[in-house]
Amino acid sequence: MTSKSALALVLALSAFNSLSTPSWAQEPKVPHRQILAMAGYTDSEKPKVISFHADWCPTCDQLQPSIDKAQSRYGSQVDFISVNIDDEKNKDIMRLYKVRGVPEVVFINPRGKVVSTFMGNEPRQLKIGMQKLLDDKSDHGTAIAKGSGTTQ
Repeated sequence: MTSKSALALVLALSAFNSLSTPSWAQEPKVPHRQILAMAGYTDSEKPKVISFHADWCPTCDQLQPSIDKAQSRYGSQVDFISVNIDDEKNKDIMRLYKVRGVPEVVFINPRGKVVSTFMGNEPRQLKIGMQKLLDDKSDHGTAIAKGSGTTQ
């Protein structure tokens, strides 16, 4: 391979890579709590469950009762945030959590670290994600007590 061919290949791959990463999928430069606050969502120290959905998505509608049930059980311990992917204000949130489709649910500890995620109508995965989130240790070395609203 000549140097001109190699250079052409490198330029072609660079162009392809820049085209293959849409702007909405690029990493935002702002901390997660600030992105959530800018979009009008709650800004607290609690862990978060973010449900990404769309109005046109029947699978999202099927998952919603399971999310509602988890929210009624754990809402005092965990912030539940519902994010419509078709709303322009949510593009940075989608970039931050690398949303690939809907429904997608992301479980985030108080430090902003994703502890679990799943996509689709998977109530069992919702339970597993909640368990991982509730078992995750906070900065103070305490775990959230499952279902009690207190710490251990």
